[in-house]
Amino acid sequence: MFKRLLTTCSLAIALMLGSPPAVATVIYDNFGSGDSFNTQSGYVIAGESEPGFTFTAEATGFVTSIDFGMEIFGRADPQTINFSLFTNADNNIGTLLEAFSVTVSHPAGAPGVSTGNLTGSTLLSLGQQYWLVGSSPDGVGVRWLWNTQNDTGVQRATDGTLFPFRTLPTFRVNADSVSVPEPGALVLVVSGLAAFAALRRRHRCAPSRSRTAVTH
Repeated sequence: MFKRLLTTCSLAIALMLGSPPAVATVIYDNFGSGDSFNTQSGYVIAGESEPGFTFTAEATGFVTSIDFGMEIFGRADPQTINFSLFTNADNNIGTLLEAFSVTVSHPAGAPGVSTGNLTGSTLLSLGQQYWLVGSSPDGVGVRWLWNTQNDTGVQRATDGTLFPFRTLPTFRVNADSVSVPEPGALVLVVSGLAAFAALRRRHRCAPSRSRTAVTH
């Protein structure tokens, strides 16, 4: 019986420590209701303009994609914009985490949501601050439109100048979070396993009692 109980506890621990399923989550989002945003004003991403902005992760997860409120200006055909995701280092750009591109198809006067896909291997942590920086490889102009949620942060200009309390452009960071077993549950299983092991040792060490035949 003890062997069976020990095996059951071991399997339970193995399952708890195994790879739990990923759950889609949102790490950061300043879109308004119905994915709305300011359709009139925003920051320009062009050859001479590479704006960067801070945001604080509101959950922990591996980034899968980032949505942007954008529109093209000066051109009619779709444009590709490059983005880089960095850590924050003393309120400035730190280590590059991942670079990706976004295809913007929405012309001036008809802005919409453009999405950039990431590898899903970049982990962002709850409460940590990061930088998102845009650039135009071909010098074309794209407007990254402001949010309407009074969401502000630090802007980094192309020359490195920092501007605090600027209205942030609109974006949403999507990720896969990984469910972690509750520490209390794991402690209970381990404690139970230890108790079963102790009982088994006690059972082995207990002196055997000889049976005396009873005659009538």
